[in-house]
Formats: sequence, structure tokens, C-alpha cells
Amino acid sequence: MFGAVVADPAATLYYPDWENYSGCVVGGAPDYMKLNPDQWMFTTLAECCETHYPWLVECDPSNSKLSNKWCMNWNQNKCAQECNAWDYTYDTQSECCDQRMWWDKSGCMN
Repeated sequence: MFGAVVADPAATLYYPDWENYSGCVVGGAPDYMKLNPDQWMFTTLAECCETHYPWLVECDPSNSKLSNKWCMNWNQNKCAQECNAWDYTYDTQSECCDQRMWWDKSGCMN
């Protein structure tokens, strides 16, 4: 049919945004990624982030891998649940304080 608009299938796929260092985004992928979508493009944000940014927890805000873990927040001298991928993490606040701030466990847990 003449005049029909053909949708770009890559417009709805996630790809790594190397240029802006912003994790995975949708739409506007470079041509080399469009030519090899099996390597660069994904239907979900989680797949893209796990493949291209496994160290960047912020890439996928819905990633719960670290959301329930505890790590030391040295600015507050407390164990908190706002961990980065590079932090030592623990299953409980008590375990975190035992390992990271044993000399003031009660202060660490408040």
C-alpha cells in the first residue's frame, strides 16, 4: 500500500546508551545496533541492564537484587538498605552492624 508508514521495530526495544552513559533506553538506537539486534537490543529493560550494565544497579530501578540487603552507610555510621553494587551487603541489619561497626552496634542499628 502506498503511503503506509512502516513502524521501526527497534523503536520499542531497549539498547545500551553508551553516548550518554545513562543505562538502557528505548528509541533512537544507532544503526550498528539495529543491524545486529540480537546482540544489542532487548524487549525488557531488565534484560538490557543485566547484559550490558550488570554492575549498575541504577540501570533498572525495578531491580530488587540489592533492595532488601543491608550495607554500611559511613556518612551516618549506620547500616542501611540503600546499597550500591560495589558495597559489601548483608541479609540483616544486625549482621551488617556485627561486621562493619561492631564497636557501636547499638548506634549502628538506630
